[in-house]
Amino acid sequence: MNINSSIICKSFFFYFFSINIRQRFGSFQGWTVDEILTELMSLGERTRSQAYLDLMKKFENAVLDNDYEKAQESYSQLDEILSPSSYQRKVLQIQMSSLMPVGL
Repeated sequence: MNINSSIICKSFFFYFFSINIRQRFGSFQGWTVDEILTELMSLGERTRSQAYLDLMKKFENAVLDNDYEKAQESYSQLDEILSPSSYQRKVLQIQMSSLMPVGL
């Protein structure tokens, strides 16, 4: 197979792959790279570390139980490991504010 045939085969494959993806998901406008990779590669939660997943589980359980102390403990640990520009930081802050004891 010469170079031109190889390029044509790759282009043909990409074209049909793109059509299949668009039919299945529509547009990826507004999606993050993580969301796209998770969906296309069926990664599930494997784009996150086990430490992150464990801390998020503890935090979510504490929020559901209205347990400020446990939520604060998990929040502090999550705050240390999250990227400084992570949107998740703001979401966690909002969730924490819903648990603030009266007078703080």
